[in-house]
Amino acid sequence: MRAFVILILLAAVGYYLYTRREARAAQPSGDELPAEIAWRMISRDERGGDTLVQVIAVSGNRWRVESTSPSKHRTLVFVSDGSAAAVSDPKAPRDAAASFDPRPPMRLLLKELRHSSPEATEQLAGRPYLRFTQKVNGTSGQVWADPKTRFPVQMRALDGFSNFTVLPALSDRDIPNLFSIHALTALLSRYATTQ
Repeated sequence: MRAFVILILLAAVGYYLYTRREARAAQPSGDELPAEIAWRMISRDERGGDTLVQVIAVSGNRWRVESTSPSKHRTLVFVSDGSAAAVSDPKAPRDAAASFDPRPPMRLLLKELRHSSPEATEQLAGRPYLRFTQKVNGTSGQVWADPKTRFPVQMRALDGFSNFTVLPALSDRDIPNLFSIHALTALLSRYATTQ
C-alpha cells in the first residue's frame, strides 16, 4: 500500500509540473524527450524501505509504464498505443491510464534541468553529475543529472529518493505487443531489478 502511495505522489508531482508548465507561456526550445527512450526509476523512502520500481518505454506517442513493488509481487501496467490507454487494474477508473503518461513530467523536468544553472558538480558512484535544486509544491528537492544530456540520475524530494537508469531503447520489434493496450501483463520484468 505504501508503494502505491509513493506512486500516487510521483504522479501528483508529474501532474503539478505538467500543469505548471502549461501555465507559463513557454516557447519551443528543442528540449524534447527523445522519440525512442526507456528508463527505470527506483524510488525508496528515506529509511530505504518501500521500494517502487517503474520501467518506462516511450516510442513517439506510444508509451508503457510497468510499476512494481518487489515486496508485493504485483505489477501495475499502464500502456498507450498512441490513441487509447489502458491499465491492468480492473478496479482503476476508466481514465486512470492516460493520467500516467510519463512523457509530460519527464519533458518538463528535462526542460527545467537544461535551462537551469547547476549549483555544483558532485560525484555519485565515482562519476561527476550536476546538482540542481527544484521546488515542487513548496518543497525543495535536489536532482542530480548527467552533465551532457541533463537526464536525471537521482532525485531527492518528499522524504524519499529516486534513482534513474537509462535503458536500451525498447520497441515492439524487440518485445511484441509492447505498446498494445491489450497486453496488460508485465513484459519488462527483466528490467525491474532494484540494482
